[in-house]
Amino acid sequence: MITVQHKLWFLALAIAIVSIPSRGATQPPDIPAGPVPVQIFSAHKVFISNGEGTGVIWPPNLVYDAFYAGMKSWGKFELTSTPTDADLVFEVRYFDGTYPHPSEYVQVLIYDPKTRVTPWHFRKQLLGWNRPETGRKNFESDMSALVNDVKEVAAGPDNKK
Repeated sequence: MITVQHKLWFLALAIAIVSIPSRGATQPPDIPAGPVPVQIFSAHKVFISNGEGTGVIWPPNLVYDAFYAGMKSWGKFELTSTPTDADLVFEVRYFDGTYPHPSEYVQVLIYDPKTRVTPWHFRKQLLGWNRPETGRKNFESDMSALVNDVKEVAAGPDNKK
């Protein structure tokens, strides 16, 4: 008799669990993308700043140099030598996160040098490596992806890349 009761309870529990709607089954409604601030794709002159970050990367200016080279080779912006001559400032920062998970990432803050408002930012996690050759390859791939993200936004809605 006890086993029949257990079987009935198990059956009732199984039916209840199966009939509960899954959280993954319903998706939230699509949220339309907000507009990209017009000054990002209408800017002509940009100053690239080597911003403060955390951690140590070798050589010390590697992230800045790679980002600067990528933006210069694109040719959309005139790169200025001072922020006062620029329409926008792209501040590049490297972070070596240790909490809660060790990871390295690069952040690019875009801000208006006159108002110091940050209308946009980018963040790219850097892939890890075990060998120097792999590390260099991963770094170049990650920096290229970051520059491409910036290009996609800065090109404007009518001129992708």
